[in-house]
Amino acid sequence: MPHSSKRILIVDDDEPIRVLLDRVLRKEGFTVETARDGCEAVDKLSGENFDTILLDLRMPRMDGFEVLGFLERNRPELTEAVVLMTANLPAAAGVSGQGRFQRVLPKPFDLHEVLEAVRNPN
Repeated sequence: MPHSSKRILIVDDDEPIRVLLDRVLRKEGFTVETARDGCEAVDKLSGENFDTILLDLRMPRMDGFEVLGFLERNRPELTEAVVLMTANLPAAAGVSGQGRFQRVLPKPFDLHEVLEAVRNPN
């Protein structure tokens, strides 16, 4: 699939991370949308499809665990598009046995790892 047709959703409450990922992925030719927290993400995920969802676990209002739960209940076809981003690897390891998602990127992450996760899912 050409990059330009791949849709990416970046969900992170850390604005510098959102802006950096948005800029890098757009430069690579991806179509990018962003969400500041899980509530904004759920709004977008309720009616839109994404090829990759870069999802932070720790956020205010609604965290990544709650977004994963929403996807499992309402959009299970999108759960395999999720790439978790977290500095809390033990928490991510706890999630790995409970649901389906693509992979975990530890924070701070390497941009090459992010691009690999987006270009080559699973």
